[in-house]
Amino acid sequence: MKKVAAPLLFLLLLQLALAQAPQRVVVLPFDATQSAQAYSLGLSTGLQRTLNSLDGIYSPSVAEAALFTNRANEAGLDGIAQAIRAFEADYLITGAVSGSGSDLQVTLVVMNAGSGETTQETLSVASDPGRALEATTTHVAAELGRTDAATGHRISGLASEAPQLVNLMAVASASSRLGGSLADLASAAQIDSDSSWVLSEYARALALAGRTDEAAQVAREAAQLNQNDAEAHAVLGIVAQTLGDDELARSSFERAVAINSHHAVALTGLASMLEDRAQVEEHLRAAVAAAPRLEEAVIGLANLESSHARALQSLRRAARNLPESVSLHRAFVRRALAAGDTAGAVSYLREGGQDPLTASPALYSLATLLPEEARDQALQLVREGRERFPESLGLQVTEAQLLQESGQTDEAIALYRSVLDENPENVDVANNLAVLLAQSGRLDEAQAVFESLAGENDTVSLNLARLLLHSGEAQQALSLLEELVARHPADSEALGLLGIAQGRTGSLQAGIGSLEAALQLNPDNAEAGNALEVLRQQQAIVGESAVTLEGDAAREFELGLGALESGNLNQAREHFSAAAESGQDGLLNFYYAYTLQLTGQARQAALQYELAREQYPENDTILNNLGYAYLQVSRFDKALDVLRSARSLDSSNPSVHVNLGLTYFGLGRFSDALAEWDIALELDPGLEPELRSVREQAMNVVGR
Repeated sequence: MKKVAAPLLFLLLLQLALAQAPQRVVVLPFDATQSAQAYSLGLSTGLQRTLNSLDGIYSPSVAEAALFTNRANEAGLDGIAQAIRAFEADYLITGAVSGSGSDLQVTLVVMNAGSGETTQETLSVASDPGRALEATTTHVAAELGRTDAATGHRISGLASEAPQLVNLMAVASASSRLGGSLADLASAAQIDSDSSWVLSEYARALALAGRTDEAAQVAREAAQLNQNDAEAHAVLGIVAQTLGDDELARSSFERAVAINSHHAVALTGLASMLEDRAQVEEHLRAAVAAAPRLEEAVIGLANLESSHARALQSLRRAARNLPESVSLHRAFVRRALAAGDTAGAVSYLREGGQDPLTASPALYSLATLLPEEARDQALQLVREGRERFPESLGLQVTEAQLLQESGQTDEAIALYRSVLDENPENVDVANNLAVLLAQSGRLDEAQAVFESLAGENDTVSLNLARLLLHSGEAQQALSLLEELVARHPADSEALGLLGIAQGRTGSLQAGIGSLEAALQLNPDNAEAGNALEVLRQQQAIVGESAVTLEGDAAREFELGLGALESGNLNQAREHFSAAAESGQDGLLNFYYAYTLQLTGQARQAALQYELAREQYPENDTILNNLGYAYLQVSRFDKALDVLRSARSLDSSNPSVHVNLGLTYFGLGRFSDALAEWDIALELDPGLEPELRSVREQAMNVVGR
């Protein structure tokens, strides 16, 4: 992401503001009678949002606080006490709403975490959401020592942004990340089109749905509606950053921080855009000071720490506040491993597994991060996790993967089969089993599993097609791949396999076209690149139509092509050798020769090329390869004769000129060598690095 420099004046003012410790206020969802349900989450969320627009206060989302408190309660701990500790809260607020119509009562309980004192007040408020929110927030602000006129004015302005009653629950649900559908928010945005609260939450939801352009438009409207709504400006900053509009993102984050100098999300966003390391660290420290459970800030701050020991200390301390964060635990394990402390990483995971707030299948799965030499310890950790979470499918699969990686293939297959027996509809597990069976050479078993899943999952169909190709069943693979590409025409992998299948079944030009399309979509598709070279080579020998082969030779040829395309040269050589023994076509001798040549057996390769030449006497590809084989064994006279013939057939092939030049060089005819290389470089300037050294030697001899 592009970094930008923040204005100096803004940074100076911010530094002064950050010098003061923020008030951290945790708000939990209010209880409510049936008649007042719309106000329960609405008022608590509105309170939290409004507090975040008062300078020097930070309040985490109501949902985050509620979920953590409930998690602690379920673990047999005091949820309130754990929430105060984890959020490093100065105050914790609960409440209850009752009544209906114009007679609404809000009971507010404000706990001072430092002193342990608790105040309780029941307010009779108007049922209008804005007025109810204003009265509620004003009371809480007073409990926090905020009784000045400026604070009252800001609260009044922010409360006026509250949605109408019909939208209150939907918008609050979205604000608190507790639901709230996009459709509901769209409807709310139409009704409450002048509410920055409603529009900013609609913008956030649009962004999460991937509709970033729409999100940006709505977020701009929200920020323009209320210059004092810190949350609206923070949302605009996040959306703008997603779109790559760094200028708007920076100014939006700066506005949010100007409203509330301890708005943790805005501080973190702003930090990501600064160039100066010291300023980045200052912003992240301020964010963590306000929101010790903000993952991005906590992990970002730890990443800035050059000392592994201090970084690990920081991450461990943060994990106390954010015990359920798998990302944080992953950051700790990776940092420990980077420091060479494998034992520390193992100990950390084991301790975490014993903590009721930390323990989860995902935590134990982090054992897969351990290095290969600690594979036994990783397996032990995962097995401990399975004892604690026996129903976890993920841990069962993780153990199978670790067994596979440690070379215990039979054990991994047995575990996959056991998991599949218990979860017969799980396509991913069946796919993993089939792939492992195929990799183990148990192709019939793998194919049976794949075929039982055919049509269930495109990934499965793709893997089945690849297996069929490697098993010499190209026709079956072709029909599968045609269906796949029809559904996913831009899938490079499927297109590449289709090209291979087309080439294997006689449609060389179609195969070349599919492979070229696959490489255009993904130039790094090595499988398609290898296959394209093979098909072009084949076309250069036999023309547009593939050779018709029969019996075992056909199967061995297909298997050889599959091995060649996947880069397994030794295996390809063995298959082509078996195919060539049939004597059905010189093409088989060519590929046998080609793999012999690639595996360092040039003399034997020359013999096979000569057999191919008997059937295709005027094929420049065969002649060029034959000439190079003779060149490799220093048979310069034979190489010269063959390569001259290749040149007469196709003088536009730079490879022929390169090989002729090398032959002349070997014969001591340096001027002739340079002449051939000059032609090669005219045809392909990219050959210059390859030829530079030998050309310099020749030029020194002839005085060029």
